[in-house]
Amino acid sequence: MTAELILDSTPAEELKIANVPPKARPEDRLKPRLTLKPRANGTQAPIEKIAFFFGEADKEHKLPDKALKFDAVWDKAQDAYVPKEEMLVPADKLGKAVRQRPSRNRHGRPQE
Repeated sequence: MTAELILDSTPAEELKIANVPPKARPEDRLKPRLTLKPRANGTQAPIEKIAFFFGEADKEHKLPDKALKFDAVWDKAQDAYVPKEEMLVPADKLGKAVRQRPSRNRHGRPQE
């Protein structure tokens, strides 16, 4: 018996977050959508897990340990990843903007 194993650390490309307001208030209900370039079958490993969270990633681009995480699922109708459950803005985010980081191209410039 043989099997093919793909070891791949290629990051996801062309990530775009939509349906996120520039500012959100505590107890607002958010329904973000994440789209990305499809992975190449046979040469790239599939995306293992996606999670949405409030705040900034750490310096190593990892989710902060204390962040409230919302697992994402694939929604065929929207052709995007969406939170499995509704995202309710926590009260401790009072007055803070919920921001998204713009997608950048290979030259470091924001995507159009």
